[in-house]
Amino acid sequence: MNYQNSMQYLAQPALGLGFRQSLRRRRAFDLPGGNMLWLAAVKIILLALALVFCLNLWLGSAATRINDSIQAIEAKRHELKNDEITLLAERASLMSENQVRKRAGEKLALFVPATQQVFQLR
Repeated sequence: MNYQNSMQYLAQPALGLGFRQSLRRRRAFDLPGGNMLWLAAVKIILLALALVFCLNLWLGSAATRINDSIQAIEAKRHELKNDEITLLAERASLMSENQVRKRAGEKLALFVPATQQVFQLR
């Protein structure tokens, strides 16, 4: 019986450390910090990009809604301006002396007396 071989077997390290591990060949493009760090960084960057994309979509839709409301307000303002011009023209025609006499005659039966109708009392 050879006890020396069994002793040698028990004396080897449990983790499997050896000369081959230190002689392991490095890759040409190796990321510093390890793969887990870069995987987490890529996840954070993708999340940030998705957030920026959503924010850009929301701001674009808000700008479109604001632009539509501004155009609606401008259209209403032009409509009111046209109505104001029409009403000012109608008011000017109603305030003329001939129109006032005509309306007073129609509504109140008031007429400007003729020269034969004027009586002066002293």
